[in-house]
Amino acid sequence: MQPVDYKKTCILARTLKTGLFDDNRLGSCHVIGVVVEASLKLAYRPAVGCLPCPVAMQTALMFASVTFHDVLLEGETHARDTLDVKVWPKDADRALAVVRALLSKVQSHPYQLEVLSADHTGGSSCSTAHDLLASPRLGASSSLRSGVYSIEIKCREVRSKTDFDWEGVLTAEALPLLSAERQKKKRKLTEAPLAGRILVFACFPKPCPSQPESLHASINCGPGWERLWGWSGFRATPNAGAGTGALPQPTAKAKAKAKAVATPVARASARTPEEQWQLLSKKKGMEGAWVKLSQYLRHLKLPKGQGKRDHLTGANAWKIGRRLLQEPGDWQHRPGSHGGVAPVWIRKDVLKAVFLRYYAK
Repeated sequence: MQPVDYKKTCILARTLKTGLFDDNRLGSCHVIGVVVEASLKLAYRPAVGCLPCPVAMQTALMFASVTFHDVLLEGETHARDTLDVKVWPKDADRALAVVRALLSKVQSHPYQLEVLSADHTGGSSCSTAHDLLASPRLGASSSLRSGVYSIEIKCREVRSKTDFDWEGVLTAEALPLLSAERQKKKRKLTEAPLAGRILVFACFPKPCPSQPESLHASINCGPGWERLWGWSGFRATPNAGAGTGALPQPTAKAKAKAKAVATPVARASARTPEEQWQLLSKKKGMEGAWVKLSQYLRHLKLPKGQGKRDHLTGANAWKIGRRLLQEPGDWQHRPGSHGGVAPVWIRKDVLKAVFLRYYAK
């Protein structure tokens, strides 16, 4: 089957906030982000039996298509588990420019990072690697203390830099993966704990890709985030800190500004997804082996009016693995206490799987 052209066909992805195919249409920026992942994996973790291809030798022709997961094609009623999407040469060129700019940044002074691999080290629902595992070069003078750093890259379209709190928005997505990696006892590459998480933001001014992109980065080595380079949020780390083995301490003003952004994120990510489910399962109406769908949606603050259509039978239907929820094994109608339309009830273990996949923070 030929790859689908996102410029000619409407392809929808689920939004993180609702888990629905609202109006999140795949565009150039989405494709560029996946090509970035594919480029890093080709360079640092190719398929078994394949030789790595250095980024400097990669060309746009190597990325004719990329694969997206769990997307909905215009006119279809059920989501596709996988879909090959066409990559335009301009998109591939922009993605390679992002990768080369990132490597140039992290591998040079003052960070002197050495890339070890491109892959997740902990539990993740993402099937495509998008993390760089890096550590300061042996014998090199680095502003970062020794250890393994996980680097996550986010590509976004932004209308205004001054109006976009990128640390607050993107760290809410990045911190759960960091938590999973830190909790993983045995990793594929090392059993040492991660020294920190670096979040890199590739900013594409709207409309993408009409204008040059820019790179921005922050680092988390413990309770909060500090800016490495770029705009917004936290002060830049001065080059004078190179070689000290530790990050310079932020000023009082920077601490206050960082706290206003980082505290809500840290509070939301303090509990693991399993702990979040335990709290949810103890709420009113969540007792027993079967739970009324409307109660579950109410606790998640999701619209209840079209719950069955949106989540069980419609285009946005929940999945466990690759299958849709089935009636009557996973869900069923049960007579209401006051007559009328029989409400929908779902097995509690099924709701747990749905929560962990779509709604855990």
